[in-house]
Amino acid sequence: MSTRTISTRLAIEGEAQYKQSVAACNAELKTLKSSLALVESEFRGNANSMDALTAKGSALYAVQGKQKEKLAELEEALKTAQSAAAAYGEKQEQLKGQLEAADQALKGMDGSVVKAGERWAEYAREIQKNEQALAALKGRTGDTSAEQAKLEAAMDRARAQMEKLEQSTGGAAREAGELIERNKRLNAEYESNQAYLAAAERGVQSWQRQLNSAK
Repeated sequence: MSTRTISTRLAIEGEAQYKQSVAACNAELKTLKSSLALVESEFRGNANSMDALTAKGSALYAVQGKQKEKLAELEEALKTAQSAAAAYGEKQEQLKGQLEAADQALKGMDGSVVKAGERWAEYAREIQKNEQALAALKGRTGDTSAEQAKLEAAMDRARAQMEKLEQSTGGAAREAGELIERNKRLNAEYESNQAYLAAAERGVQSWQRQLNSAK
């Protein structure tokens, strides 16, 4: 299964704000550097005069202050991205361990029990799907009693089949079915978290490059 790609803005809290702040700093730095160049041009023939030195010093101070502000934003953004990546990485290890434990539990079961568990899980998913459809029908206007009755009957049949599977396996079908469903949920969560981890790691690399370039 291929891992979906998500935006770093979804994976890192405050990412959009950091980008806006850095962009604003860059725009202001461009303006301040233009002002500095204008001062240098204005006093080109009298660069060492008091007025020239004062004007240039003031312009340089403004540039340096804004550059310092930009560096602080970049450092904070990098720390936030690193923290996010570390959290996703830790969660990924936890999910991996849970998946391995679920896989081992299924491997320890008899093949016929696992097959019975797969059928049990199919019925469980069918019931869940019909419960959602039933809830939607109940929220609609008009008479939906016939459709509701059909769904209720389908769920009763599915529950009866689940009970037969449980009885024929001494409850093992249910245990295997629940494990199969848990494994499915864990796999989905693992894939999702992997996408967030990859996005956070891209964010770390991007902020690190910007910080290195700004120093």
